[in-house]
Amino acid sequence: MHSSSAAASLYPLRESRAEPCFATREPTREKRARPGLGTFVEIDIDILDGGNCAASIAAAFDEIARVERIMSAHRACSDVGRINAAAVNVPISIDSATFDVLAAAQALHRDSDGLFDCAIAPQLEQRGLLPHSPHNGDGNATCADLELIAPGGVVKKKALRIDLGGIAKGYAVDRAVVALIEAGATSGCVNAGGDLRVFGRLARRIHVRDPDAPTRWLALIDLQDSAIATSGNYFTREAKRDALITPTTAEKVSRTRFDAGASISVRAPCCMLADALTKVVALSGDAGHPLLARLNAEAIILERRFL
Repeated sequence: MHSSSAAASLYPLRESRAEPCFATREPTREKRARPGLGTFVEIDIDILDGGNCAASIAAAFDEIARVERIMSAHRACSDVGRINAAAVNVPISIDSATFDVLAAAQALHRDSDGLFDCAIAPQLEQRGLLPHSPHNGDGNATCADLELIAPGGVVKKKALRIDLGGIAKGYAVDRAVVALIEAGATSGCVNAGGDLRVFGRLARRIHVRDPDAPTRWLALIDLQDSAIATSGNYFTREAKRDALITPTTAEKVSRTRFDAGASISVRAPCCMLADALTKVVALSGDAGHPLLARLNAEAIILERRFL
């Protein structure tokens, strides 16, 4: 099994080097929630005496808002919106954060044999999950048809359109955690609608909805200094509302996936990977997909007992 440092080298991120400060003084606890990333984001932290809880949490929410602003497919002026509108072979400049997420998306696309692919905006649009776009897309294009030019440039080699919804939410959680640590938080949790990361010495018990009774919560795992993302189609089984898209070029899509009401959770060193790997597990139908071990991750599947 590879270490988390090995995972980070495969999927590079510009993470802060700040580490939680473990001290003997009694910390202050603070909890806040705001809408964001298409859900509600909850931040729950401990901070040492003298630290400013409100300022720390505000910095984390600001970082989440920044990621949403530059990576939302619903905003024409975002990096994603500008990539989708760009002509083939015309370089455009993007934020370094978007560059990092695209680099990670391409690595996941390569290492999952195409199961993970962010070039699925046309399919999401057909299902009513993205607004109509006037820009045509090549149905055979994948995210591998983006050429990344360090430190912050990109060129489309085909007329593709992307959506980073399957990876950017986890990245936003990771960036919020970095902001909290830099502001003095000693431990805590950032939860964006089931994509969450726990940091610091204290473990937190994570609950997920029971696939047989979605209004009931089940204890899943005690999480410490790690991340988990959960995907579940609990309240409706209408395929048109399911944002899980099968890439047209994927080589190893399972013919026998988990049942439509299953809960799929992936624990990983960072939330960006946990978020993306839920799609790999769901599409492959393989809770032991080799990429999980390679990235120091694991899948936890809860299927319905009563169909």
